[in-house]
Amino acid sequence: MENICWFKEQTVIRGKHAKYVRQLKEKKIFERVYDAYIQCALYGVCSDLKSEADLNTNEQPQNIFANVFYNDSDYCLRALRLVILLDKSLNLSKEEKIRRIFSFKNGTYEEEKADEMKENILLFNKYFYGGIEDIYSRYFKNCINDDDNIDKMKTLIEEFYLLKIKFDEKEFLKKISD
Repeated sequence: MENICWFKEQTVIRGKHAKYVRQLKEKKIFERVYDAYIQCALYGVCSDLKSEADLNTNEQPQNIFANVFYNDSDYCLRALRLVILLDKSLNLSKEEKIRRIFSFKNGTYEEEKADEMKENILLFNKYFYGGIEDIYSRYFKNCINDDDNIDKMKTLIEEFYLLKIKFDEKEFLKKISD
């Protein structure tokens, strides 16, 4: 059996999502494409927002090179595990979710699990698309200057913090361990 690595290839973001990432980077909301990718996926899953990839080629694509994932693989894999645990759309049992999150280490997984890992990454991407669409349109689309950006960033943080308060981590861990 061959081990396959998630971080072997670059991730390419296209269409409107590439535009949103680029504009949010220009507004200094995110420093890197990678930061937008991870944070928007987590925002998306916490807010239950998913969307499909926009494959429009009119926008310049945004790339995340494999070495960026590899260099920050622990954080990236924790984010992927959180998405799997918090997702409700796949209708997986607690046991199946836990099995999934422990079926890969350091971004590698057995060849026999390739389809499952592709499904995990596709799920992560859908939450990224939904998250970035919402963050861009609700908070930053109409910002004109740095003061607008700062005000919207404060609002985003406050609203996300309120969402976090609703999420009881201890209760969640208790649910998945029962």
